[in-house]
Amino acid sequence: MPRFKSRLSLSDRICGKLKVGISSGDFREGEYLPTEDRLCKIYGVSRKTLRSALKKLASEGLLIPKHGHGWRLSPDGQRKPVALIASISLDTHPEFIETLASSLSNHGYGLLIHQIPLIQGERASILDHILPEQIGGLLHFSGRPMSREDLLSLERLKIPAVGVSLSAVVPYDSIAVDSVSGTGMIMEHLISTGHRRILFLNCLIPDPSFGMRLDAYKAFVAARKMPSIVMDLPSNWISPLEAVRMKKLIAKDRIDAIVTVTDAIARHAVLTLGMKGVQIPRDLSIAAYGDLIPKTEFVHFGINELSGVKYPFAEMARRAAETIVRRMEGDISPPHLALLPPSYAKGDSVLRKRPSPEKRKAIYS
Repeated sequence: MPRFKSRLSLSDRICGKLKVGISSGDFREGEYLPTEDRLCKIYGVSRKTLRSALKKLASEGLLIPKHGHGWRLSPDGQRKPVALIASISLDTHPEFIETLASSLSNHGYGLLIHQIPLIQGERASILDHILPEQIGGLLHFSGRPMSREDLLSLERLKIPAVGVSLSAVVPYDSIAVDSVSGTGMIMEHLISTGHRRILFLNCLIPDPSFGMRLDAYKAFVAARKMPSIVMDLPSNWISPLEAVRMKKLIAKDRIDAIVTVTDAIARHAVLTLGMKGVQIPRDLSIAAYGDLIPKTEFVHFGINELSGVKYPFAEMARRAAETIVRRMEGDISPPHLALLPPSYAKGDSVLRKRPSPEKRKAIYS
């Protein structure tokens, strides 16, 4: 007879046993669990396995860790979890999710995650995705602000909200990346590597950070008396028609570098130009915002890693957790926009020496 292995890890099984003990009344609400040594002996597991189970229960809001005292069972209704509503893909942000869940758990709060497809997220109400009576606070992970109707509803329900990745002054706290300093990092790198005619691929999706990046680019080139060359894209990708327009613009204005407002546009630029025989970075340099593209994606095009701005996702998560916990615990100070400094990675999509004008003419003719 075939033997089947359990799909549950040992820590998950211990987590289930602890839940049974909680529901059966073995542990009383508001009281501390037995010591970790005692629980290890009861369940016959290592301390590492036990702590993994305890942390999972804490992330669900069932336990509250108290340094130096142990693990306390949450009183009924005392600590409602935090809801994360995201219109930005979470699959490419594992560091953000792990840090956020861990930071909230350290404060005794769980995390409920709701992923909204981008198209749906443009028009859907936040309250369509949560049960307000089940949460204590809300994190909105999106480049767009919440609607006035949602804000009024959350205020009426006394649910504090914090925006994440929103570079705008709004009537609630927001944690974002400093787009102005990020643009400076990209442009300084391109200037230092000999580039002077830099095309900015902009996106017309109404994201406040896109406008900030574009304005910073224009201010940068104006201060250095360089040409301002901008191409607007209606969406976060490059259509075949726009690819033709881009190639003509590169040839007409003798472009030697491209800055893209998102990494998704950079991906399309590399693929589109590569299929047309333009080799990055030998023929044209590219730098971008964001670090969500796998490093192996462009190996066939001779690129190991895109140069550009990297987001401090772990720090964003920590700040978001600290801010929402502070609001849930009674802080009524004015809302604040926290802009975190990005970092810059010098990948291999920027060439330090530009091709000669004759070679560029041959490439784009």
